[in-house]
Amino acid sequence: MNKTWAAVLTGAIIIAGAGFGVNQIFAGQSDPALTVQEASEKAEERYPGKVLEIEKDHKGSRLVYELELEGPNGIYEIEMDANTGEVLKVEQGVSAKQTKDDTDDMEKGDKQTADDNQKKTNKNKKRIDFKEAKQIALNKFRGKIEEIELDEDDGRLVYEVEIKKGKQEAEFEIDANTGEILFMSIENDD
Repeated sequence: MNKTWAAVLTGAIIIAGAGFGVNQIFAGQSDPALTVQEASEKAEERYPGKVLEIEKDHKGSRLVYELELEGPNGIYEIEMDANTGEVLKVEQGVSAKQTKDDTDDMEKGDKQTADDNQKKTNKNKKRIDFKEAKQIALNKFRGKIEEIELDEDDGRLVYEVEIKKGKQEAEFEIDANTGEILFMSIENDD
């Protein structure tokens, strides 16, 4: 009988200790090494502009900050490790100002006419070639071109470029007429 109680008591101590350990692990995750202010400053140092929004989130077992930063080249959506400051993912889109300017232009004229004119302009313009599109992407992210494709997106010809370097992967959309980067995403594969 004493052996049974000793086994039960030992089991209870082990379970309590394991529960305490798990609790400590999760308690440590709620307090990242970087403060919101420090994460914002790191983002603004690396990408010119102003952080508009920052949010703490869990990605699996990793605690991350999700930041939205507006700069002269558009809006950046940045995912940053909340403990190390390592940038895990970056996506670049059009800024709110650029979107408003485009919307204002569309409101001034007939939308269908604007779309038709854009298509005619795309056909008449000399577009950049694959080699130029590759160079534009490689100037932003050095690595090995995995794929490049010319595609039409909303009446606009774009090059879609994928580049890999080690565990990082970048995706670009480049306007085939102007060479402007319309979208950029850089991710770390874990």
